[in-house]
Amino acid sequence: MGQAGRDRLRAASGDDHGGVRGNEGAEEGERRAQAGQRAPEGSGVFLRGRARPATHTLVAFIDEHKDRFGGVEPICRVLTDHDCKIAPSTYYAHHKRRAAPSARTVRDAELKTLITQAYEANYRVYGARKIWRHLNRQNVLVARCTVERLMRDLGITGAVGRLRRRRSLCPSGHPGLWIVPAWSCLRGACPPACGG
Repeated sequence: MGQAGRDRLRAASGDDHGGVRGNEGAEEGERRAQAGQRAPEGSGVFLRGRARPATHTLVAFIDEHKDRFGGVEPICRVLTDHDCKIAPSTYYAHHKRRAAPSARTVRDAELKTLITQAYEANYRVYGARKIWRHLNRQNVLVARCTVERLMRDLGITGAVGRLRRRRSLCPSGHPGLWIVPAWSCLRGACPPACGG
């Protein structure tokens, strides 16, 4: 690069050609395609669908055909050769999860019943925060975010507060302290605090 100094040459600030030099302009324009002309045959395929079938689909396929292939490992090898990658350990782990659910799934099922009971016992008005506090008072230690997640799964929400009643405005623009019909301000019967 050389040394920095006064005698070092710099390009002028107005010499920016947007990354295309003068001798490249014609050929650069020839290589570019028009907006509607870009790869029409591949445009409908990009990011459409999954790269491979879902795991439960592959496991169901293996269950159906493992006798014909002589076991799980040979069929997994054939599927991997045909771009449906699945390891035998994934197959066995999927069956294990189906046979014995995880600790989180079991705990969620217990908590869902407790949340529903607390929600029903309090006239369906408690939100996540109040249900969380209710459960902790009953010595059921649970995180608030867990209660929020499970309430979302159950499709229940707390009651939302009512809107306040609107107050009338007298012609002078002062909000009335009492609910007064607007025509009474026009007759001179405004409340004393209005001054209208």
